[in-house]
Amino acid sequence: MATTVVVVHWQKTISTCARKEEDMSSYSEGQTHQLMDTLENAGFTPADITALGQFQNLPLIKAVLAGRAVIKVAELLCKLTAIKVSGVMRFCVQDHIQEANVGWTHDNFEGFFFKKVEENVDNATIAVHRLERMSLNTPIIAELGNRAEIQLAHFFELLKAQSKGERGVLLVNGSANIAYIRGADKKVWAVDAYWLSDYGCWRVGAIPVGHPSWWLGGYQVLSRDS
Repeated sequence: MATTVVVVHWQKTISTCARKEEDMSSYSEGQTHQLMDTLENAGFTPADITALGQFQNLPLIKAVLAGRAVIKVAELLCKLTAIKVSGVMRFCVQDHIQEANVGWTHDNFEGFFFKKVEENVDNATIAVHRLERMSLNTPIIAELGNRAEIQLAHFFELLKAQSKGERGVLLVNGSANIAYIRGADKKVWAVDAYWLSDYGCWRVGAIPVGHPSWWLGGYQVLSRDS
């Protein structure tokens, strides 16, 4: 999973001493080979090495090595709230399209979810997260872990609660509400719902989790709360 590295707690005061500028000749061949082996073992590509050489804040990395700074990994998702949803004995999405006010559905959603039947769905608590930056599905699922997948019945309960575009836990500003739900093919899909204000209805679609499309920062992701 791609992460953003943030260096915090900068503690070094500015030194008045002159610093001697070093070139590659000041490093031994063994040191150079050790560095290259370390970077390669860490998965650095030639492009990564080029980017590292062009990085403008190498003194910050040196400060981490010296213990004057620490590294904090920026999270991909920020939990906003959690909401309880009800269980149901049997759920078939076609029986709830009109009540949820879904006016448009993508071909993938129709093909892999219209024939799906969920039975004995338990009560649950759904967590709502804000996506902090652009991302593919795979890093999002990795961060959520075993909480990623939710039930289609619970997803539609939330759509019904805002069937007229009311304010609620789901976004109704034209941005995506994303959930990872298992289809009739037994595979997990990225299901998305957008409120179409011009038409006064929900648009619901689905893409494979391996699809190369990026979700934008600010979109919301639903998951199980625990």
